[in-house]
Amino acid sequence: MYLKLQQVVLFNNTYKWYKNGVLFKTKTGNASLTVNANGNYSVAVTNSIATALTLYSDTVTYAGFTNLNASQLNSKNNFSAIAVYPNPAKTNTTVSFIATTNCTIKLTDVSGNILETKTINTKGRTSLLLDVNKYANGIYFISLIRDGKQTQTLQLTKE
Repeated sequence: MYLKLQQVVLFNNTYKWYKNGVLFKTKTGNASLTVNANGNYSVAVTNSIATALTLYSDTVTYAGFTNLNASQLNSKNNFSAIAVYPNPAKTNTTVSFIATTNCTIKLTDVSGNILETKTINTKGRTSLLLDVNKYANGIYFISLIRDGKQTQTLQLTKE
């Protein structure tokens, strides 16, 4: 007796993406998802060959999108605001914010891998230049961390 094994490959996968428990995107053969709004995200994965199997992810909460420009940092209402410019960036981007305590800036890729971490030990209006030329074109996230807690995250597009 011989068994014929079929190869299970990504293009056979269907990804059903959920935001806040509601299906909002279905993709076949491509597991990537660009998040452009705050919410609770999860995915269910099925395969056209392994039809009896469905894989479910944990739910991930993302709450960090604010899109500010440098001039908005002067607003009294945005005292703790962070701005990233230019965005999209080709070689360098500036991260600007008001520091009331020591802060950390974290650059991550879409998979959550930390690419850079910089600790800022100054208080007041602060600008930090990041060299993004060494990274591939795509989507990245810049997070401001105060007192060990991530307070704001902005999306950066690298061209």
